[in-house]
Amino acid sequence: GYALERILHDLARVSSLEVTEAFRERGEQIDGAVKYDGEHYLIEAKWQEKEAANESVYQFAGKVEGKMYGRGLFISIHGFSEQVVSSLIAGKAIKTVLIDGGDLILVLEGMLTFAQMLDCKIKAAQTRGLIYVHAITGKAKP
Repeated sequence: GYALERILHDLARVSSLEVTEAFRERGEQIDGAVKYDGEHYLIEAKWQEKEAANESVYQFAGKVEGKMYGRGLFISIHGFSEQVVSSLIAGKAIKTVLIDGGDLILVLEGMLTFAQMLDCKIKAAQTRGLIYVHAITGKAKP
């Protein structure tokens, strides 16, 4: 987790984005934050051997919800279960965008910058209600 946090912070800095290091607030562990297009996005970074499950994503969504105009980036190297995506948006305001290892590889290989990846994903969430899309095509991931 901590190695992934460092990578994310470095990628954000290369894109000239303001980064807030990991911190604890009222017992909540936040893996950091990044300022993009005038908005601060809380970060949750998971480098586990399987897809992120509902519980960890819901916990993070609760952290985001408790902040003023909260927005979040949940990064899971091994992606997300179908249930996570469908249940996170069902009848709720969209405040969290999902990023997986494939998205980060595109950035690390220089196919696009971290800021360009965020732009594609945030645009999909804001214009089409999609929270888990391919970082270049903007098409929904399963």
